[in-house]
Amino acid sequence: MTGYVCKYTPVEIIRAFDEEVYRIEPKIKSVEGVMSLTHPNMCSFMKGNYFIS
Repeated sequence: MTGYVCKYTPVEIIRAFDEEVYRIEPKIKSVEGVMSLTHPNMCSFMKGNYFIS
């Protein structure tokens, strides 16, 4: 199983390798929470998906 966060993940390619895919959608309510769970070099778009106000 492969988990992903970014909506631009090429899911069809992952499925072509007979892998299950699962979209991870955490419910974090603060920017500090996002920053504590992600690496500074990770995609800012992905970090924005984590943040839910």
